[in-house]
Amino acid sequence: MAFCLRAFCRDFAAPSLSELLVWLRQYETPVTIAEEANPPAAELLSSYWDQVRLSYDAGEAPLTVRCYRAAGPGAATFAEELADFVADVRELADSPARSRVLDQLGATRVLVVVEVTCRRWIRIGSESSWPKWAPARGRSMTRSAS
Repeated sequence: MAFCLRAFCRDFAAPSLSELLVWLRQYETPVTIAEEANPPAAELLSSYWDQVRLSYDAGEAPLTVRCYRAAGPGAATFAEELADFVADVRELADSPARSRVLDQLGATRVLVVVEVTCRRWIRIGSESSWPKWAPARGRSMTRSAS
């Protein structure tokens, strides 16, 4: 079973890799860029990245994080991902909260996605390896970034 963590950004610039690393550290999830994917230092400050592999535990495979934009390379995948999520939200009962989410989605210009397989953190009888930033099991999580 897999779920996606998505950040919907209204700005045309994605968060830089250094901003992403800082944000995760603030939420007590220190990660590093996987050794095989270490970008040059200048790229850490750029908001124009497409993919990065993040390592959170030396004993686990790194997570792949992708950045899709409304225009340019990856625009088709951006549109598919966004349409899929909009369809899910539209299934919910009409409410002011649903309307706010649909407005946010309509304004999205950059989408940052990480697909996580649940077995990566599930340990029978233990929550110790479930990351603090991940949703409770059985729930989805979407972080909306402006």
